[in-house]
Amino acid sequence: MRYLGSAAALTLGLLGASQALEAKIFADSNRDGKVDIGGNDVAGKNTWTEKSGALFLANIGDSNRRCASQIAAEDPSDAPPLPPGAEGDGDEDGEDDDECGGGDNGGQENYNPSEGYPNFNSCNDASDNIQRNPKYLAPVLTAPIPTLGNSATGSVVVINQTAASKVRVFLKEGSNWTYIASNYTFKADQLRKGLSLGVDAREVRTVEWDGRATLQFSVKDQGKEAKDSVAMRVAPVLTHHHAQLTEQVVSSWYSGILPPDSSVQKPESDMQKRFVDDLEKISKKAGVKGQFVLVNTTDTWAQDFFEPGYTTMPGPTGPIVLRIMVASAQHDRRQAHRWIFRNMRSDSMGAVQQPWHGFTTDSTGNLETVPPYTLNGKSYPAGRTIMGSQNKEKPHMVKFLNAQEVQAPIEMDTTWLKVGHVDEFVQFLPAKNKRGWVMMVDDALAGLAILQQAQKQGHGKVRAVSRPVVPGDAPATCVPTSTIDDLLKMVNITDIQKYCDESIKTNIAILKRETGVTDAEIIRVPALFHPEPWACGPSNNTGPSTTSSASPQKPQKTPGYAPSPRKPGQGGSRKHYGNLKPYANIREAAGVKPGSIIRRQDGSAVMQVSAMYPGCINGVVLSDKEYVAPNPWGPVIGGKDVLAAAVTAAYAKANYTVHYMDDWHTHHTNGGEVHCGSNTIRKTTAQWW
Repeated sequence: MRYLGSAAALTLGLLGASQALEAKIFADSNRDGKVDIGGNDVAGKNTWTEKSGALFLANIGDSNRRCASQIAAEDPSDAPPLPPGAEGDGDEDGEDDDECGGGDNGGQENYNPSEGYPNFNSCNDASDNIQRNPKYLAPVLTAPIPTLGNSATGSVVVINQTAASKVRVFLKEGSNWTYIASNYTFKADQLRKGLSLGVDAREVRTVEWDGRATLQFSVKDQGKEAKDSVAMRVAPVLTHHHAQLTEQVVSSWYSGILPPDSSVQKPESDMQKRFVDDLEKISKKAGVKGQFVLVNTTDTWAQDFFEPGYTTMPGPTGPIVLRIMVASAQHDRRQAHRWIFRNMRSDSMGAVQQPWHGFTTDSTGNLETVPPYTLNGKSYPAGRTIMGSQNKEKPHMVKFLNAQEVQAPIEMDTTWLKVGHVDEFVQFLPAKNKRGWVMMVDDALAGLAILQQAQKQGHGKVRAVSRPVVPGDAPATCVPTSTIDDLLKMVNITDIQKYCDESIKTNIAILKRETGVTDAEIIRVPALFHPEPWACGPSNNTGPSTTSSASPQKPQKTPGYAPSPRKPGQGGSRKHYGNLKPYANIREAAGVKPGSIIRRQDGSAVMQVSAMYPGCINGVVLSDKEYVAPNPWGPVIGGKDVLAAAVTAAYAKANYTVHYMDDWHTHHTNGGEVHCGSNTIRKTTAQWW
């Protein structure tokens, strides 16, 4: 028997090994921003988890405005047929009965104009097979196979038919990117060198697709076949929290031609222009350096028709970020949505349209984000979203948020609010404490106590609202002349504040349970609420005391409260321009039908309230120390607005300086505040993985 020497044995061993066919494919499975062939990206590459597994992006920007050029600035077809009765609310006085939205999220079962809604999602950088924006490709590499025969072939496919329809794979050849279809065949010389691939998605995570995709690499050579795979997943769309500092402020003002009946709308347009000018000046003064963005739409509720977000994955020099504007799940807002898709998208910003038709709670003013925290061993590095439900009916947008998974939404109860948005009573501010943030919460009893104290000190005859008439105010507008005494005589005023206090406490308990926030990290902001609009004239209320037996569950019309008077032609006609009445109130803009109310299972109406004075918590966090709030126009005693002084003191506890601006006629009397009429685009540097 002949024995081989050690060198000969090694040579034969290597020769045998070279004949074993192996296919190896790698992505950035350890999320360090680069692909390591045979290194740290080997372990766990076949399984995607929260902590490991390669990420890729939905490449849905609009490079060179290719898609925007196909979208008309305005389209009459955007206007859906009005629901039965919407031409008027049936009232002889021509006023809207502004009760809160119906039993299923504002009566959505009665009106769903989804047919004909333009599909703005249909065109983006990834809607075909051309690579327009390669900076958002996730790198994927195959290991070189130098021993392949000349007849060897290979393929890369996305397993699962649904995923395959959502994912694009490209081959890099020099500076070019070639689309790789499922039937594409790689040749031996390509496989010997190893493939440099890029992967992106045609859309974000949705209810229909969770973003998971497995890439399978197959090689055939001389009758043998080898396969390998790598698991990937589309990065989630995340919303901003206030610890991410403001880079741009957004508001809206329509600069075009108003509809034929615009004679009563022109002054409103002028007041809105004054609002955006003031907001821009304060933003710049507070240090916001980015360009002020003005949305050209008659929908003045810039907070409500879209939510700025972003999607991000690891890159070699830091996170790779694509901004995503999330349109509200409200088909009635298609005019504003059209503007987002036509004017905001770029090679660094995409947008997402929702397939559902919701009403007031689907306004994105009802979507806020708790900053990052850890509780009971579970971390939320991107924070968590919160949305308010009314009568236990969740907004449609929650489905989209759940599909993203990372910012698991917290359900709040906003049944007690007429508009139903969480931004009406709660807010999160970055802070230099162990948690990294504090929670600001409205305090209805504190607001009431300020007025009661003023009365006790002999100031009952002072006007309750100090706002003066300002040049440029629309002729149809006015300001209440009630005194502090008048206000405190209003029916059930104390019981109403107690009702609001209990409702707020219910939501505080939810946030304590879900986030671990403590009383020491909660700052109360004085506020006052009421179920009826404030009358312009002086109150003549001599009705029952606050201990009246009138139940706060079914509020009655309160003396001293009445809808503001309107000029002829302002009520009931409800003409639409595009898809909404110009300068509609916050609920009309969300598509809520006049007269719709929320009822309990026993049929009783739920009392729903709005801010009596401009809600100072409903403002814009401009930085980690600057805040813009609506001017509350409280009683002026000793040369000082006592409500504004109390609000300023509350924010000072969080080391914030408050800048006040007027929104009385533009937003407050229409159901919202400064926050509702604005939006912010924030920094995206923090990583969530």
